[in-house]
Amino acid sequence: PVFHELWGDAATYFRKDDPADLSRTLTELNQSPELRNRLANKAFLRACQKFTASRMVAEYESAYHQVASRMEKVA
Repeated sequence: PVFHELWGDAATYFRKDDPADLSRTLTELNQSPELRNRLANKAFLRACQKFTASRMVAEYESAYHQVASRMEKVA
C-alpha cells in the first residue's frame, strides 16, 4: 500500500508473494518500451513534485522538533 500511495499510477505493481504475477509484470514491461517510457516520465515528474530537498528539510525539522519536545517533557 505504501508504494501505491507514493507512486500512484507512475508505477506498475504485482501481487505480493505471487511469482506468476511478478513474471507477467516483468514480461509486460520488457515487451513494451512505450509503457516503460510512460511510467518513467510519470515517476520522474512525481519525484520532482513530491520529493524536493526543501520538503525533505522541512520534514526532518518537524521530526526533530517533535522528538525534542517529547524529550523536554520527559526531562
